[in-house]
Amino acid sequence: MKKQLLFLAMLFSISTLFSQGYSKGDWQFGPVLSFGTNMDITKFENMALTGNAGLFANYALSDVTLGIIEAKYEFRTDFENHFQYINIPALICFQFNNQYLGFGAQYSYCVSPAKDYFKIPDGTLHYPSAIIEYSYIAHSISNGHTVTYIPEGFRAIVRVGYALTKISYGLVPSTFSGGIYKYSPFFLETTFRFDIGKYFSKNTHKAKRRRR
Repeated sequence: MKKQLLFLAMLFSISTLFSQGYSKGDWQFGPVLSFGTNMDITKFENMALTGNAGLFANYALSDVTLGIIEAKYEFRTDFENHFQYINIPALICFQFNNQYLGFGAQYSYCVSPAKDYFKIPDGTLHYPSAIIEYSYIAHSISNGHTVTYIPEGFRAIVRVGYALTKISYGLVPSTFSGGIYKYSPFFLETTFRFDIGKYFSKNTHKAKRRRR
């Protein structure tokens, strides 16, 4: 068992030598844009489409770990009812070669409920979520020709989250979806970040020197 653990540790160490994402001390900031869906996963009900836009900042604590924080405005709709949120996610990410896996939490604060929304006893639209995200960088591959997958400066992410507490609210009976709702939202989204910090720093050059 010890030999297997040692072998895995060696693979992990080697992968960091060929890092294409970030190196210790690197920092980035810029706009972030997300699209996805939000639902009650226990019953696959209350499904809504979501769009997020805001800003992000991150800092590489080491060649392997990265801290990320975002502030985003979210528009959530089921085509009849519209809710508006401010989402604040924070994550710690672990890099493996040119990809990373991140774990963290997000707080969602409702700034504008649906027009026909009404409060119920002990009801709330604000909630924290546990989140996981995966990111892979594949800017280009040269094999006799060059194929570009993601423009330089962009990072594509897939993120999932599940609320740690229930939201609960009511919609007036006159609406098509009127009734009382209590559930823990689950969300899945695709996120794109664009680093404008690269225009003010030497992160890219520093990372290239370390990979030689």
